[in-house]
Amino acid sequence: MPALSIRDRAAELRSAAFAGFLRAAFVERFREWRRRRSLREMLEFDPHILDDIGYEREDIRQALALPFDRNAAASLQRHARERRARELRNLARRHREPGSLTASR
Repeated sequence: MPALSIRDRAAELRSAAFAGFLRAAFVERFREWRRRRSLREMLEFDPHILDDIGYEREDIRQALALPFDRNAAASLQRHARERRARELRNLARRHREPGSLTASR
């Protein structure tokens, strides 16, 4: 078998790299499709179940509306975490307000 020329070897490497890129892109799209399928199933959950896991139906809808190249599940988790932090800050602020039943005396 004759040795490959540098030009042929470079073309072979580019072809392999491109195939690897295509495979990785396909795998990521498939994973995102599965994540979004799970999120669509969560839309059917009862409100108290969603509340127990820290999500709201509107949060899920917003995540599903994202472009397909964005990780909808990660966005949903980030949004829920930010909402919980806001709720805790508001609760702490109400706790510190004068006249509050729970305010320090």
